[in-house]
Amino acid sequence: MPCGRWWDAVQLAAFDAVLVINLMQHRSGPAIEDQNEDTVTWLVPVRTTDGWRIPSVTVLGRGQQIHVPPPRWATSRRWLIEPPVVGDCLTSPELLRTALATVLGSPRRGDGEVRGA
Repeated sequence: MPCGRWWDAVQLAAFDAVLVINLMQHRSGPAIEDQNEDTVTWLVPVRTTDGWRIPSVTVLGRGQQIHVPPPRWATSRRWLIEPPVVGDCLTSPELLRTALATVLGSPRRGDGEVRGA
């Protein structure tokens, strides 16, 4: 499905993503695991990650595609954290950026970017 209309996406290697999820706990929105690519992807509001430069993180926006599995799908692409039946299916970009900075060891910067040391 295309990014940039209903959401953008933030993608991270699965190993680091599990640490981010453990840190965020119930504050994480739904997350898609792709076992073929060994990644986890969060959906975030459109254009809220513009300007992010975070080592090891891929930000996907307008013109890019992601695979969104149906709920309760049990293949190599599945929901690691299921979307709610009703409510917001997007992750807070501020909370996600803070968790990424903590897990990846990068300082959080006021200009909206997180950079490696």
